[in-house]
Amino acid sequence: MRTRLTNTFYSLVGGLGATAIGAMASFHSGLFARMAAANPWVVMIGSMVGTVGAMIVCRSIDFNTSPVPKLLAFGAFTGIMGLTLAPVCMVAGPIVGKAALYTAGIVGGLALVAANSPNDRFLKMGGVLGLGLGAVVCASFGSMFFAGGAAGAVMHNISLYGGLALFSGFVLYDTSKVVAHAKLLSDAQFDPVNECIGIYLDTINIFIRLVQIMSGSNNRRR
Repeated sequence: MRTRLTNTFYSLVGGLGATAIGAMASFHSGLFARMAAANPWVVMIGSMVGTVGAMIVCRSIDFNTSPVPKLLAFGAFTGIMGLTLAPVCMVAGPIVGKAALYTAGIVGGLALVAANSPNDRFLKMGGVLGLGLGAVVCASFGSMFFAGGAAGAVMHNISLYGGLALFSGFVLYDTSKVVAHAKLLSDAQFDPVNECIGIYLDTINIFIRLVQIMSGSNNRRR
């Protein structure tokens, strides 16, 4: 089990590294920013399709029979995710490094708690987290449609702070799920790359929200 968990978290760290490389490459080239300025909707939809498509392809490959293609697909998925984060890095500037450190602390601490807790303790949170995710998604879209008003501000705060709490809860849930799978699944069934994707997405969502919160705090001080 320890080897399985180690491989899962190695995959997670590798994916986050590919995301950081993709974000830095896009940031320094300015290509993604120029494309977003010229055709924002095309870039947004294209990024979503590319990211989701790469994730589906990655999940569909069996790690145990095709480890190299699996890792390449995972690198493509996490690299594309990095490209989409370039605008966040551009707006936040030096805050990005602090947000990354805080994210590592939050995710690492929560994952450690979940890994050392009874298996079913946080797995029971699945239903509540699913409802919370629906509320955060609705608030995110609502904040775009009601931007500038009091309702928009409330929805933005729900998306921001509620989302931070929600994805922190998902770290506990997804880590517990990985631990349970590491104990119960056979060698042919356990896929460390697929297992880490949930925690990877939780980490990205926490990072984005911390960047937004810290950027907003800095702006209020000026």
